[in-house]
Amino acid sequence: MGTHYRVWNNRRRCSYCVALDALFIAVAVVVYCTNTWLLKPLTCNAFVHGYLNDLFAMPFIISYSNLLIWLSGRFEFRLITTTRIALFTILCCIAWEGIAPLVVPNACSDMFDCLIYSVGAFAYFTIVRLTRSTGATYENQPRGEKTESFAYIPFFTENRNSNPSAAA
Repeated sequence: MGTHYRVWNNRRRCSYCVALDALFIAVAVVVYCTNTWLLKPLTCNAFVHGYLNDLFAMPFIISYSNLLIWLSGRFEFRLITTTRIALFTILCCIAWEGIAPLVVPNACSDMFDCLIYSVGAFAYFTIVRLTRSTGATYENQPRGEKTESFAYIPFFTENRNSNPSAAA
């Protein structure tokens, strides 16, 4: 089975991931525009002015990154595990709340933003896990069961301790 077939087959199988990531991006853009042009002029609420956009920042950037990964065909790098999402969130917190205030003159560091980024990332992870397909995808394919219609990617299997060559 050639590389082109594996990439095409995984892209077809992962269409729900793409749709969900596109939905996250659309919702984040709508919330940002609504907050910027409608809510902020009408209210003096601190959450609306300081944190509502931050709440949707991590779902937006994770979804955008996953779409770029999907386009590249490197599905093993998708940001869908707790470890990857947590590390990505920590890196974004360091960049936005630690480095940006040193480089950008008008930027300020607010550690509460890191908490809001984490809540948004956790919400993304929870929604992705709750809406994930129940069919045979690369995320839930058992080890050792390689079929022609399924491109086996060992990184996303649930049981990482088993030996795939020992499967009967």
